[in-house]
Formats: sequence, structure tokens, C-alpha cells
Amino acid sequence: MAGEAAIPTNPPNADAKLTSSTDVEPVLQDEPLGQTKESVGNHEEAIPSSPPKSGGAPRDARFWIIMAGLILAVIISALDGSALSTALPTIVAEFDLGPDYVWVVNIFFLTQTVVQPFFGQLSDLWGRRWIFISSVGIFVLGSGLIGGASSGAMLIAARGVQGVGAGGINMMADMIVCDLVPLRDRSAFMGLIFGLGAGVAAVIGPLIAGALTSAGAWRWLFYLNLPVGAISIGVMFIWLRVSHRRQGSTVWRLKQIDWIGTAILSGSTVAILYSLAYGDAVKPWSDGAVIAGLAAGHAGLVLFVLWEGSPWCRNPLMPLRLFRNRTSAAALFLTVTNAILIFWVVYMFP
Repeated sequence: MAGEAAIPTNPPNADAKLTSSTDVEPVLQDEPLGQTKESVGNHEEAIPSSPPKSGGAPRDARFWIIMAGLILAVIISALDGSALSTALPTIVAEFDLGPDYVWVVNIFFLTQTVVQPFFGQLSDLWGRRWIFISSVGIFVLGSGLIGGASSGAMLIAARGVQGVGAGGINMMADMIVCDLVPLRDRSAFMGLIFGLGAGVAAVIGPLIAGALTSAGAWRWLFYLNLPVGAISIGVMFIWLRVSHRRQGSTVWRLKQIDWIGTAILSGSTVAILYSLAYGDAVKPWSDGAVIAGLAAGHAGLVLFVLWEGSPWCRNPLMPLRLFRNRTSAAALFLTVTNAILIFWVVYMFP
């Protein structure tokens, strides 16, 4: 069993910097299932008694069960993206959405995009396990609300909730893999989880949506997420025990969040995606609101970069040092390009 170390209950001094959970490579705790070594009052949690090995977590049954739980969560988060385009005409007609139909799809991608950096920072402060479980829970809640939607407004709002959960799932799946798998093997496991998960969703999504829509049961496209999400939550609750060093009190941890950066990035993203959603679909590109949204959004991104690099931002949401390495910068650029192409196909191809 991993050793225990008591973390002081008093908040660190004002000059202390947040220590990311990645500063000590997390590994799976070797402790009885169903038990966690944590005490909210004393801020204790099981951590390795000696520096962890660079080989990551052992590839035992527990490891593969966790991978299966991640794949299930990724499948349901990607499934609605590939399936909704097939069911969208029926949904739009039932709720008589008119020009607001664009938000059935776009609100999901908007909230999914906005929350991902925020979830990453939360997981550094509160650990991967509960943030992942919460993300799947939010996604399942949104799915249930969509299935029971009685109006177009409720449907769109529920899709926004679902997008928040999907953003957390995608971010936490990445981070959990990085915690458990050494660097040299991460690409293979990223491909396993996201390639298999997204690939399965891309194949079966339109088929399931077509069958359910033809039967007049499109709501079950979302109800099906409930049992699958529950299985993923159960797997992570029972088997995922990633060592995480708790730091300070809850109040102190809340102060470490880059609230200003989060607000600037969220507002900028919303402005840009609003303009892209309405441009040429509802309003012409020359419309003042569309132009203003694009201008404000890009100005906000510039302001975000300036804030993240300023001395007043002590724990940046997106550290600029990530872009100083050519390899990292190129990888980030290719990731963005790849995402643009994938989501274009998902959105337009059906």
C-alpha cells in the first residue's frame, strides 16, 4: 500500500505557487477496492512513499478496466455528435425551431470548447477521479434532459449541459492516460481511446440515429447514454485510484483558479462561435452583429494571451511556455487543424 503523507491544513502563504499534480507523476494506488485514503478535514490522501517509477501504472486487469471505462465515456460523448446530424431534421420539425436549429448542434460544441481548459485546472486542484466522474454525470444529466425536452428552448439548453460534460470527458480522458501511461506509449493509448471511441461512434451513430428516427423514437438516442454513462462512472469510482497530493484548503484552491483568464477565454470563444454559427446560416457575413462578434472574439483572444503572460497571472489557465517549444507548438497546430477537419465532416457530411 502506498504510504500516507499529511498535507498541512493551513493554506500556503500568499506567495506560494500552485503545485500541479503532474509535478509528481501519479500512479495507481495499490489499495483495497472501494477504499480511498483521503480525509477532507485533514487534507490527507494516499501518495507514493517513494518516487514513482517512470514506467507508469502496471498493465494489469485494473488498468485495462480503467481504459475500458474511458473508452465508454468517449464513445457516448462522440456518439451524439455523429448521430445528431441524422436525427436533426426530425427534431427541428417536431419543435418547429426555425432559424434557431443551428444552436441544437452549435451550443454543444460551444460549451464543450469553453470548459475544457477549466476542467484541466480543476483536476490539478481536486484530482482526476472526481472531476471525471462529475463530467460523465453532467453529460448523463444533459442526455436525460434532452430525452425529456418539451420545448425547443429546453432542448437547446440541455444540449449545452451535455456539451459541458463532453468537454470534461475529453479533457480528463487525456489527463488520465498521461497519468497512467509513460510518454513513449501515450500516442498508442490516445489512439486506442479516441480512435476506437470516436471510430465506433462515427460508424454506429448514424445507424442508430436512422433506426430510432424511423421508429419515431429519436429521444432514445439520448436515453441510451444513461446506462452506458452509469457503467463508466461505476468503473471509475471503483477502480480509478490515481495518487494526488492535496494542497491547502478548499478556499485556497479556489483562489488558485485563473478566473480572469477563464472569463476572457470563455467570452472570446462564445463571441467567435456565435458569429460562425449565425454567419451565412441565419445572417449574412456582412451583418453588423456577426462582424462585431468576430472582432470582439479575436480581440479577446489577444487580451487572453496578454493576461496569461502577465506577472499578475500567477497560475495561468494556458501557460505560454507550451508554445515556446517548436515540437509542442507544431503538435498543437496540427491538433487544431485535425479538429477543424473532423468536426467539419461530422457537422456537414450527413
